[in-house]
Amino acid sequence: MYKKIVVEGKSKKIYEINENTYFMCFKPHLRSITSKREENIKETDKERLISNMYFMNLLEKNGIKTQIKSNKIEEIDGEKGILVEKVKTIPIEFICRYYAAGSIVRLYPSLVKEGQKLKTPLYKFDLKQDIKVAGVDDPTLNENYIIGLEILTKEQFEKAKTILIKVGEIIRKDLERKSIKLIDMKMEMGFDQNGDIIVIDEISQDCIRANDMQTGKSLTKDTFRQLKSDEVVLECYKEFNSRLRNLEYIYEYIRDNNSITKEMSNTKKIIQELIQKEQNTIDFCNKKIEAEKQEIEEAKIGKHFHENMTKRKILVNEISQYIYWKIIVAVSNYKYFNVEKEIVKILKDIDITKIGEKEPITVEEIIQHEIEKMKEKEYLKEVI
Repeated sequence: MYKKIVVEGKSKKIYEINENTYFMCFKPHLRSITSKREENIKETDKERLISNMYFMNLLEKNGIKTQIKSNKIEEIDGEKGILVEKVKTIPIEFICRYYAAGSIVRLYPSLVKEGQKLKTPLYKFDLKQDIKVAGVDDPTLNENYIIGLEILTKEQFEKAKTILIKVGEIIRKDLERKSIKLIDMKMEMGFDQNGDIIVIDEISQDCIRANDMQTGKSLTKDTFRQLKSDEVVLECYKEFNSRLRNLEYIYEYIRDNNSITKEMSNTKKIIQELIQKEQNTIDFCNKKIEAEKQEIEEAKIGKHFHENMTKRKILVNEISQYIYWKIIVAVSNYKYFNVEKEIVKILKDIDITKIGEKEPITVEEIIQHEIEKMKEKEYLKEVI
């Protein structure tokens, strides 16, 4: 696919794909004017890309139109990014605050204290203007300035503010379900091809101030502002994404993209059961992968036992269980998972004679194993 760079800044690179489509890629750059810190931290671009894709899909699901043209991360010529609609950017940062932190504490120390819960959310509008222009970074605007300086009409301003309020609440509630407290966040908007105001650009760890509800630990860019090490910053960005992509989200993604697991459809049932047991972490899935891998090794030499199952059936069963967990983790990372290819790789390392068999196990046998087992189950109609 042909692409050419149209904009390249410190944190993003935008390619033109065609007259209506851009390809937005992230760069691992972070900057804090307050902390006088600016540097590149490897892999933060990847983590921002993942969280941005998550939030844009979340907003679309809740009826908020965004710039994205695809619900998954794409790869073009070796670069990963997001296909987005060409828009006319509104030069305003739209900000919502739920707790006192950052500039509001520095500017109004007589009115608020760090961490104080605000009685009602506060909404703020900053002009997108570099500090080099007038010595002030992103000066604050009010409604009269925005309308009087003809940045937006009154009707457009009211529409944008309504979107700001809705987006803030959608994200605040979503993070709350994952034991994350949303302190404040910023977003950008623009006009689409029809002249409608939509959410654009980025909503990620760089745009959100959010802490763990129990410990108060920052999971976003505050770690960078607090002059934590590169390793700590990256680890917090990763933890934030791990919390976002819990099993409830993965279940919805698989449910809405049925072709992902059309062969291994019992994956959906496993996720449903895990949600009921509140095992909502990718770490749990990774542990299951390791456990199933070990059980495959034991079954390969006939050292794993199940009542009323032959050694061959046991091995087939363990391979299929291993595949389930691999699918779940792949989906959580927005990756395509080739079921057949993965099974073939496992089967290559199996000496079937070690369990007293002559005929090799096939890919079809493993898939059919679960389909036959599921025919006896009531939930079959729901998951196939």
